[in-house]
Amino acid sequence: MEELGRRVCDGCEDLESGHGRWAVYSQAIKDENEWPGLLELVKQEPDKAVASSVVVNLLELLPESRRGDAVAVLPAGKIRENAELRSREISVLEALSVERAVFDESNLNIRGWSNWLQMRVAVSARRKEILGALSTAGSTKRIRNTAKENLRLLLLSGDRDGR
Repeated sequence: MEELGRRVCDGCEDLESGHGRWAVYSQAIKDENEWPGLLELVKQEPDKAVASSVVVNLLELLPESRRGDAVAVLPAGKIRENAELRSREISVLEALSVERAVFDESNLNIRGWSNWLQMRVAVSARRKEILGALSTAGSTKRIRNTAKENLRLLLLSGDRDGR
């Protein structure tokens, strides 16, 4: 951890605290060359909340083929299950963001999506059927309003097909 801290984080000195280690981890996440060593350190991280945060943040940067390796460094149980869920959600988000992806509206089960996934899709989707579904069935008012506004902007832009 000390060696990683020297490489990625000027002024990160308190490696005894979770906050200090998180400062190092959060810098290392930004450098793809550090990821293999980072995952080895996460296996030894005494604070499971910090370990989980590192993995969950890293999942958004990793290609889908490597996400399972990141999740596997977490101990079995709720923390790993949450990371597995986030990995699946990121895959859904990526699939929905592909402009010409084959889309089957009957498979759009947004009620099964976490608030995190619903909001991320409401912000990033450019397909009217997805935004329409979220604008009426999103789990929070904020999600519904975000989807409504993005649908309105999509229609104003002249992209009537949402593709």
